[in-house]
Amino acid sequence: MPEQPTPPESFSDSEVEFIFHQATELTEPAEQAAFLKKVCADKPGLRARVEGLLAADRIALSYLKGDGRLPDATVTASKQTQITLAERPGSIIGKYKLLQKLGEGGMGIVYLAEHGGDYYQRVALKIIKPGMDTRQVIARFEAERQALALMDHPNIARVLDGGATETGRPYFVMQYVKGVSITHYCDREHLSSKERLELFKVVCQAIQHAHNKGIVHRDVKPSNILVSLVDGKPTPVVIDFGVAKALNQRLTEKTLFTEYGQMIGTPTYMSPEQASSDGMDIDARSDIYSLGVLLYELMVGKTPFDEKTLREKGYDEIRRIIREVEPPRPSTRLSTFSGDELTAFAQRRRIDVNRLGRYLRGDLDLIVMKAIEKDRSHRYASATSFADDVSRFLDGDTILAMPPSASHRVGKFVRRHNKAVAAVAAVFVASILGVITTTWQALEATRARDVARQATREAEEVIRFLNEMLEEVRPANALGKDTAMLRGILDKTAARVDEQLKTQPKVAYRLLSTMGRTYEALGGFTNAEPLQRRALTIAREQFGNSSTNVVSQLIDLGLTLQWRGNYGDASNSVGEALGICATTLGFENALTARAQHRLGSILSFSGDTAGAEGYLTNALATQRRLLGLDDPATLHTGRDLTVIYFGQQRFGEMEPMILSVLEARRRISGPEHPDTLKALELLGLLRMQQGRYTEAETHFDELLRVRRRILPATHAHLLTTMDYLALVYGFLGQYAKAETLCAEAVKAIAAIEGLETERALVYRSNLAEYLRNQGKYADAEKLFREVRAAQDRALAADHLNRFETLNSLSVQYHLQGRFAEAEGLARECLLGRRDLARLGPDDYRVGDALSQLVLTLLAQNRFADAEPVARECRRVRELGPPDDWRRAVALSQLGGCLLGLDRVTDTEPLLTQGYEELKQVRDRIPAIDRRRLVEAGERLANALGAVNRPVQSAEIEREVEMWRMWSSPRKE
Repeated sequence: MPEQPTPPESFSDSEVEFIFHQATELTEPAEQAAFLKKVCADKPGLRARVEGLLAADRIALSYLKGDGRLPDATVTASKQTQITLAERPGSIIGKYKLLQKLGEGGMGIVYLAEHGGDYYQRVALKIIKPGMDTRQVIARFEAERQALALMDHPNIARVLDGGATETGRPYFVMQYVKGVSITHYCDREHLSSKERLELFKVVCQAIQHAHNKGIVHRDVKPSNILVSLVDGKPTPVVIDFGVAKALNQRLTEKTLFTEYGQMIGTPTYMSPEQASSDGMDIDARSDIYSLGVLLYELMVGKTPFDEKTLREKGYDEIRRIIREVEPPRPSTRLSTFSGDELTAFAQRRRIDVNRLGRYLRGDLDLIVMKAIEKDRSHRYASATSFADDVSRFLDGDTILAMPPSASHRVGKFVRRHNKAVAAVAAVFVASILGVITTTWQALEATRARDVARQATREAEEVIRFLNEMLEEVRPANALGKDTAMLRGILDKTAARVDEQLKTQPKVAYRLLSTMGRTYEALGGFTNAEPLQRRALTIAREQFGNSSTNVVSQLIDLGLTLQWRGNYGDASNSVGEALGICATTLGFENALTARAQHRLGSILSFSGDTAGAEGYLTNALATQRRLLGLDDPATLHTGRDLTVIYFGQQRFGEMEPMILSVLEARRRISGPEHPDTLKALELLGLLRMQQGRYTEAETHFDELLRVRRRILPATHAHLLTTMDYLALVYGFLGQYAKAETLCAEAVKAIAAIEGLETERALVYRSNLAEYLRNQGKYADAEKLFREVRAAQDRALAADHLNRFETLNSLSVQYHLQGRFAEAEGLARECLLGRRDLARLGPDDYRVGDALSQLVLTLLAQNRFADAEPVARECRRVRELGPPDDWRRAVALSQLGGCLLGLDRVTDTEPLLTQGYEELKQVRDRIPAIDRRRLVEAGERLANALGAVNRPVQSAEIEREVEMWRMWSSPRKE
């Protein structure tokens, strides 16, 4: 009988990794050998893989313990010679045969290799150069291997294998890409500009995948993007992650240290922040810059800064050029070509010379220049958004890149010379409006058609300039900078725009719209609303009721009305916008999704969580399909959907979404961007609701410090942060600190909108609670009554906040022993909340009202009246989170009712369970409610005494004394 072939070994990378880590726990080589012999008895290939890793680990450790190079005692001179001579075509490394050298970089050599097994496979094998095996190089080498191992994208070279040579130098094996650089391929194949742009979009998608994995490439350039034909289609593949940077993870256990001032990357393609920093403040937008340089080169055949010129400069001069010198636009660079050079250039792109400049000039110029902005906050937020703008250009749609570059230069000048510019701001605005007015008057007077066209273009440029200057210093862009000058410009411009632009309504619309959004960003909602209403009127007249301009203005107005607490008008405004979108654009549209998002947010704020969830869920699904996961609009909708989950106590769904949005915002926009801070705010709210008050305090404290620095003192977001931090102080029992912070917020809001707006009433009610919790009952009651009277005047009869105030005042009367009054308010609160269809009978706020009513009835020994209320309260609480301390309180309260009715047998299990569960979650109980644990213990002790178990009863009483001390107010 013929011998059966030995089946190939089968083992996974995770198995290799597990055995390797187990072996490293054994310190002696003999122990390691015995261990491997046992666990790899029938798998010699697996054992060889692990032994290779162990060898590399031993050599790496010797590097780190020594001076960073291979010790003489480990490798003799003859062996060093063997290393150098061994690595040539025909050499064997592991199971791979080297065929030819493909290239080399600063730290490694890449060979074309052939797998030595039973099947034919060509791969690329990268190994550290002899003599370059320092600890720094080894760390970078391993970081590259780990970075590539994270990738799973058809346009990024895959890692196939890895190991170490006999001398311990690590290597890894990659997918072999038989291609040429993207620029060489495009020129060789005479690709048109359109075809080059399509290829570039694929590169953006690959880089976005790396960013999604938390990896910044840091060396995006043509030679690291190889193009080959796959099934007859040109396919780019990104290679060489040798200087990649992880944003939120470690790529290697070995220290990877970049010396201060060291430039990492290739200067020609390097972002300004790479050239100026120590590498610690690099994010995904650095790759956006390099992609912009690549696109520049694909379009005009040259980079923004000539490579030869840069090479001739000194180190400091190279850094200065990258950081400070503004490059020419692609179309401008093209104009410097000689006649023959231009002809050859056009032929390589299959385009007429006369059309070439027109193709580049305008939108394509703007796209490229946005990507290579010096200030990264003005670049595209992600590679996806960059590619999307290229798609818009190819489809003939309006691009997002902001024209023209002149306004950016003025904006930079404004930020550098803020005080000087502030002095002439009013004159500047008057001049701008005067130029526009004079231009249009000249049009009417001369009626010269050609002159009119030119003057119209000039007027458009002027208004575009002013629009961009206003956008430049919005809080989202001018973080931490003084916005007093901006407010002065806005106020003076708003006062004159109607008079001086009455004959140019379309120009007036654009200016009013921008000013309205800017006021809104500054928290000036009172100023924003009239401007937005005027802009809406003009948009209806000039563009028609079904235009996208009208839709955008309705959505902007809805946001302002939402922040002013006018939810009815806000939902009407955005509802009209959504109706227009549904009729004219359909639901698979980004603007429709924006309207759905805004309407969902408004409904959420007004308490209609069921309606809000539907709109937000639909908007999020559409945005993920059309815009991508990292688009700012997608992240914004995801964040607002978590607010719904918060109200429904769906914390399991809420937490991963918040953490995902926060991580993406920090990576894409930076730690102090307004959208990042909003995500951090939600995380603080989640931690507060979870009873993790110390963590919540940390988040809100950080949030308050940043927002105090970057926002005006009366900005809505700043005041909200103060309110939230005060709430956390209250939960921690730090009532004096809560009172001080809340009083500051009340004073600020009173100065801008008075004391009877919805927001002001919420803050005043919270302030009354902090007074109450310090025992300042007279002051608290006076303030509660003032709030109730104002709510009667300002709020609808079924407004949620009215019932919050009723509940808070009921708690105060209960604390004062005024149980009958407390009961009356508790019943009124319960009735109101039950009648709110948008809450439903099972809402946790209904449970709060039931619990408060049970407390007042128990305090009056009305156990029979309390029992049905307590049973309903327990049912509602059972529907909430399983670790909610209020569930345990409901059990104990029901047990207290039955104990009062002498139904002791039924009582003990309830009281025991309630008491034990409260003890387990006591750290999550707010300070004001810690007495609930004392009450639960007292009830259980009484029940045990009633069934003649005095020992157990005495033990619980001793515990209760401890809880009584724990729940007592602490001096601050």
